[in-house]
Amino acid sequence: MPANPDPARATLGALLPIYGQLGSSHALANSLPWPWSCRVAGALSSWPAVEIYEAAALLDVVSSTRLVAQVLRGARGVRVADGRRVIAWGRLPVSAGVPAIEFRGGRRRVRRQAVAPAVVTSWCWVAVASGRYDTVTVSYNRVVVRRRLRLSRSRP
Repeated sequence: MPANPDPARATLGALLPIYGQLGSSHALANSLPWPWSCRVAGALSSWPAVEIYEAAALLDVVSSTRLVAQVLRGARGVRVADGRRVIAWGRLPVSAGVPAIEFRGGRRRVRRQAVAPAVVTSWCWVAVASGRYDTVTVSYNRVVVRRRLRLSRSRP
């Protein structure tokens, strides 16, 4: 694993940042930008889960169960030295494949960025972008879900 400049993250050992391309399965490696990381917990259990972290603090646990299919589970933004970064995560739709993700920002001059989500497991996706965005939109099977991005206080 490459050296990590973030000392808080270096102490997390089993936590691996996520990456991936559209449709990649079990995409765990060292390329999700700070302060986010994730890990698959209980990979050999009946109900494994993906844990999402921000600066070593647990944000969410996405279980493999299909009882509640929240396609968009969470979304956040963070200020970093070179601007802002945003993240959104959720469950893969049961019958629709991989959802389309778009981050939007600005009031007068709207900025939009479509992002191909990284498929972390067979039930969970994550999408990351750099820039000043206010909302995320997730689309699948004619269903559209929007959420405002909450700006966190994590600092590098």
